[in-house]
Amino acid sequence: MEKINILDTPNYIEVECIDSNVRPVVVIVPGGGYDHTSVREGIYVSDAFNKAGFHTVTLRYRETLDLYPAPLEQLLYTIDYARGMKCADKNKIILIGFSAGAHLVGLANEHYKEYKYDSKPNLNIICYPVTLSNDYFTHRSTFQYLLGKDVKDLEKLHSVDIVANIDENFAPSFVWHTATDESVPVFNSLKLVEALILKGIKCEYHIFPEGAHGLSLATKESAMGDSRKDIPYVSRWFQMALDFIHNTLD
Repeated sequence: MEKINILDTPNYIEVECIDSNVRPVVVIVPGGGYDHTSVREGIYVSDAFNKAGFHTVTLRYRETLDLYPAPLEQLLYTIDYARGMKCADKNKIILIGFSAGAHLVGLANEHYKEYKYDSKPNLNIICYPVTLSNDYFTHRSTFQYLLGKDVKDLEKLHSVDIVANIDENFAPSFVWHTATDESVPVFNSLKLVEALILKGIKCEYHIFPEGAHGLSLATKESAMGDSRKDIPYVSRWFQMALDFIHNTLD
């Protein structure tokens, strides 16, 4: 694994090319409420995609707690970097985000045209996302860490609402959530999928009946000793996502 600092900051990417062959690249954006980046949503996810035949680039974007739009630019830079790798299939750059990381993936889809990078995603995997910024079902602390004092500015809060700002350029998306998520209500993904369908964006959506927030792969390994996050029934999402990738991009 190669570790590379980005944009003259302590934030960095972890690059894992499994060989020199040209392959799809998965850009991994862990969650953590914009307060930190989750361990279980990074290395274990990277390992799983490597074993499935993908190169990976994991973005660690909270070494410094920069306010918006810094995390967005860091992700767009990372997508551009991934697309420029010699081992990358430039037409198969896949984003996967978890929770607040999924929110950042949504921002990348909606704002990539505003930056100089070659950063349009080809496909998204969106896991238990935060999407609603000004709604009863929002996850308020996510936006407090992202916007700081500007969280009280309703215009700025609206500008980072993923559902409110979806357009036809949003990439095909695989979305999943659990009905019992105690931190980010499932309505965040329900509203996202509704908006994708209304815009004519190809999507696949799964609601699992039970499971805590922050499940990652929902396997014993990624649970890291937390039995609540080892749920074989939910762990099926990973193969479903692989199937969606192949059905959409192959």
